[in-house]
Amino acid sequence: MEFRAEVNYSTGLISASGSEDFVMRVLDWAKDQRGSFKIEPDEVSMAKSVSGENQAPSQKPVADVDALVKFSDVFDRRGDDVAVITDTKQNSTAATARYTTLLYLFGRKLIGKIETSDEEIREVCEEHACYDSKNFASHMDGLKGKVIQDGSSRKFTAKLTAPGEREARALAEKLQNDATEA
Repeated sequence: MEFRAEVNYSTGLISASGSEDFVMRVLDWAKDQRGSFKIEPDEVSMAKSVSGENQAPSQKPVADVDALVKFSDVFDRRGDDVAVITDTKQNSTAATARYTTLLYLFGRKLIGKIETSDEEIREVCEEHACYDSKNFASHMDGLKGKVIQDGSSRKFTAKLTAPGEREARALAEKLQNDATEA
């Protein structure tokens, strides 16, 4: 499988394609070089078309990559997705499923993926040993107000609300701080 990444730093374009290891090494090098660019990576400039009209950038800003670095003890890249690598165990399966889901949706949002399918959430919950097929829908219903679900209780897409994003960010920040203090 070939991986591809492009970093813009406002037209000091760095592009890499090849194995995942190679692309990740290039991205790490690019992160180290960002200080030599005059424009901060959080600033996203609009691409100009030939006619001079503004267009949305075709690539996600590099700030998305940097956001995962900020939470390096909580999230990690998994191909073009994100993995929750911290322990999410809570006092019940339902609480663990909700906690894991919030973190996963936040991690995906950091890399520019706003909506997530129910299958992806189920897989992450299985990885964290908190998937209960009989009660999964009710576990997700416990996230009302924090997560918007489009579709039925069995087949849906989910995305964070503003309050859900604030809570998930606070959880990720606490987990990151706890990990760096340990």
